[in-house]
Amino acid sequence: MNYLMSSKYHFLLICILMGRIFSISLSLTKIPINAEVELHTTLNPHGSLNSVQISRNTLQNLSTQYVEHEPIKIDGNADFAVTATLENWPGNGTLSNPYIISGYAIRYLTTNLIDLQNTDVYFQISNNALDGKKGRYNGINLYNVTHGSIVNNNIQHNARGIELWSVKNSSLFGNMVFFSWVGIYLRDSADITLTSNLIIMNTGRGIEIRGSGICTLTNNTISHNDGYAISLDSSSDDITVKLNNFIGNNRWGSSQASDNGQNNEFVYNYWDDWTSPDTNADGVIDSSYPIDGSVENRDIYPLALRLYDISRSNTISLSSNAIAGSNMIILSSNAIAGIILLAIILSVLVVSMHKQKRT
Repeated sequence: MNYLMSSKYHFLLICILMGRIFSISLSLTKIPINAEVELHTTLNPHGSLNSVQISRNTLQNLSTQYVEHEPIKIDGNADFAVTATLENWPGNGTLSNPYIISGYAIRYLTTNLIDLQNTDVYFQISNNALDGKKGRYNGINLYNVTHGSIVNNNIQHNARGIELWSVKNSSLFGNMVFFSWVGIYLRDSADITLTSNLIIMNTGRGIEIRGSGICTLTNNTISHNDGYAISLDSSSDDITVKLNNFIGNNRWGSSQASDNGQNNEFVYNYWDDWTSPDTNADGVIDSSYPIDGSVENRDIYPLALRLYDISRSNTISLSSNAIAGSNMIILSSNAIAGIILLAIILSVLVVSMHKQKRT
């Protein structure tokens, strides 16, 4: 009788623990369909990502910030003028009064979300939430345009968060690009500046530059992308990469960056895999940081400390499989440790039951 009661007790504990492990594993991988969430990213004093915390908000909260909109496609200056009039967008396409595309939530699977081609008017794409729903298209796609400004957009779940192809005299500032294949992609473009962008947790490269030149990247944080943080191909020249944070990228490689071009400069960047020694305490690591690629480039003045903390909250919309569960999902080492601990306890209980049965 005692054995039966003990067996039932152990069986009940095993069921509870298995259910707990299952629920934790779900919370690590899924969030509700079309749930409105906040993404908080924080870095610890050593520059590593502590956690990415995603908590649900209501749809009503997002609706006060963004207006739901269909994908936008413009081809040519005349089309831009007509569309701006129909949409009641501010601006007239001049330097002092650019067209402004702002305040939209665009969620779509089968096309680029904002697609501008063959224009040379001045415009700004700002403060939009763009979700490609894990499709094969881009969040913002510019082709053969000049005078563009892309500012403070939240972009996720696209093939490429932002693609610039044959683009000149344009800038990207303060955008958050994540959960895409490539964060930012430049091809055959020139005179492009990337400043203060957060490019995080993309499944390929953070920034990929091909056939482009005279581009400047400063004050960006490129973090925890599966591939290189930045990759420059053999026809990309005169690229300046200065005062950026590179954290936890290219997890299977030896360097976070690759350069196969000419006259490209990496200087005064923070690399979280290259933080010592700094024997004279001048804030610069004593040895240069090696960059992958045929030209054997190096960051000759890698910084000992990151340039600034990330502490940014943005309301975004994530699309995934629906689950029932808690109001908070925390993707961090604590959750993984919890699964391991529960698994150990479960194993001990199974061994204990087996021993009792034998006796």
